Amino acid sequence: MARAPLSTESSRVYVGMLLLACTAMVVGIAVLVLEGGEYDWVQKPPSSPVVQLPSNAPPPPSGTTSTAEPAKVAEAPTPVLAPAVVPVPPPVVVAESPKPAEPKPLELKPAEPAVLVAPPVGPIPSPLIIPGR
Repeated sequence: MARAPLSTESSRVYVGMLLLACTAMVVGIAVLVLEGGEYDWVQKPPSSPVVQLPSNAPPPPSGTTSTAEPAKVAEAPTPVLAPAVVPVPPPVVVAESPKPAEPKPLELKPAEPAVLVAPPVGPIPSPLIIPGR
């Protein structure tokens, strides 16, 4: 079994397509390098305004808010509640249900013999064939 010689006609087309793809990739890389040269590539911290944190000094006295005198709010006595008295209902008595009557055993009857159907005479038509066509 000898193999037929390979033709060089179709392989030239594939080699040409491969060279075209490689050339396009090289051109694309060159363009990206030229475009990337326009950027500085040095990371600079973002410029944002300086945030002034609040001091730890106590707030000015004020008689209208509850935060001005937190000690008085914490010293407020909590009322002691008495335990709730809940009446217990009397236990429920359930009457026994009447016992059912004893079931009678079923009488077994002999089964009637099944009627056998005679097999069809002749060939069985296929469900895929439409008659009249």
